[in-house]
Amino acid sequence: RVLFRSDRFSFFIHFEKREGSCIGELKGEAHWKTPTRAEYRQAGDPCVLQFHFNGTNVRLQEQNCGSRRNTGCLFDGTFVRKKTLRVKKKG
Repeated sequence: RVLFRSDRFSFFIHFEKREGSCIGELKGEAHWKTPTRAEYRQAGDPCVLQFHFNGTNVRLQEQNCGSRRNTGCLFDGTFVRKKTLRVKKKG
């Protein structure tokens, strides 16, 4: 789930792989570095998560986020971007 703002966006990532033996979770704010790349980083925390956006996908690339996931389970991967559907009010 992602909430966009002009210079940053809030996100929440939860994954479960390998029949539940590989679990990870991370919540925070990522700041835009370029129009297609954003980065999550906090002072004093070695975890860095990069978001690489293109027209249809977002690719995640992590560095040192081991405290947020099981050993051997990485946030790395490419995921299809899904648009949020807005419900129009009848009126």
